[in-house]
Amino acid sequence: MNVRFSFWHSVLMNADGGGGGGGGDGGAAPNAIAAAAAAAAKAEAPEVYHPEGLADDFKGANDRETIDKLYGHVKGLQTPTPYVPEGLADNFKGANDRETIDKLYADIKGRPAPPEKASDYKIELSEDFTKKFGAFNEKDNKVLDVLRDTAHELKLDQATFNAIVPKFYEKLDAAGLIEMSDPAAETEKLVNALPKELKGLSRVDKLTRVAKMANDAGAGVQALEANGVLTKQQATLLAGHIESAEGIGLVTALLSAIGEKGLQPGAGGGGQQLTEHERAMRAMYPTMFKN
Repeated sequence: MNVRFSFWHSVLMNADGGGGGGGGDGGAAPNAIAAAAAAAAKAEAPEVYHPEGLADDFKGANDRETIDKLYGHVKGLQTPTPYVPEGLADNFKGANDRETIDKLYADIKGRPAPPEKASDYKIELSEDFTKKFGAFNEKDNKVLDVLRDTAHELKLDQATFNAIVPKFYEKLDAAGLIEMSDPAAETEKLVNALPKELKGLSRVDKLTRVAKMANDAGAGVQALEANGVLTKQQATLLAGHIESAEGIGLVTALLSAIGEKGLQPGAGGGGQQLTEHERAMRAMYPTMFKN
């Protein structure tokens, strides 16, 4: 009997225009059990909290989901994309700005630095360089002072400074802008110009005499400057001729003439006799002392 009643009750509830609240649109009434279950679920489920004005992107199905969405956004704001200058190499890019700064500073700190003062640059030339171009005169060398000052202004380190000098000379030499004598060739000229009476000397003795001649020529020019006969500029100009056999002969003849005529550096004349050194010089190179 209950089943039969439920059946007719269902029919009556769903008939067109029937009682029980059938809608005028003819739609079916909701299932009572489904409606009851939904109502019970809603009543038992906790209410989801969404602050007023919360954007839909941050609204979760429950409070925890809402929290996760909001935290993900806040975390992104706390760790922004690090700044990377255009063209920065990958090995300098950090996970954040501070790490990028550390990497860049470590690279700068590790680079060679210039010396504290321009005068601290040292000239360190190879043996091959000095054989070809000679050694640098570091005492009162104005050109070298300018070179050091320039290197210091450009913040060059010691190694770069050392590389520039020989490279500069090589380029000048290749361009034909340097006229350098060949020391070995000039030595042979002096050996061949020794007087006949010295031709029988051994090779070592001949070279020893030539070396002494060259050294004495340089010492003589220094003496003329020290005694006020020549100015510093004049002495520098005269010393430049000692780089060739002809120049050594010229300076040797000049020094000999000064001694022979009594014009010793710093002296007032008087026809002094030749010194032992001067006589030796004339004996070694008589053709250069002709009156």
